[in-house]
Amino acid sequence: MRRVHTTTVCVALLLGCSTTRQHSPLDLVGPHCDLKSPPASAMTTEVHGTVLSAFPAKPERSFTGCQSIWAMADGKVFWQSTVQFTDGRPKLYRYQDFVAGTRELLCRYEGERVEQVKTAGGGVEQACPSAETLQLDE
Repeated sequence: MRRVHTTTVCVALLLGCSTTRQHSPLDLVGPHCDLKSPPASAMTTEVHGTVLSAFPAKPERSFTGCQSIWAMADGKVFWQSTVQFTDGRPKLYRYQDFVAGTRELLCRYEGERVEQVKTAGGGVEQACPSAETLQLDE
């Protein structure tokens, strides 16, 4: 009887472990980080003939979660960038050029220090924005 109980516990532990996903330090994690398109409440504006949507539009200075920007072109929505904030401070920045589609940038922030983790694609080389540039306004 004891042997069956031990086997059952081991199988339960294995099944539990296999369904739990471990996040990489480069994963965007938190409120609004998994949005694939802008919600109806997103702020929309036009810049140089391109319609941009941002959500959340004006997060509080102590916001924890992600703020994303999408571009609309030819009737389609393209994800452009996401900033992950912790207590209002940028932690990760992901960007993809929606026109070229292949140019990517990934930046990690620790205080005012920025590390360019990934850059890929052709065209004009792009550098990570400063933490100050990404800082939330009051």
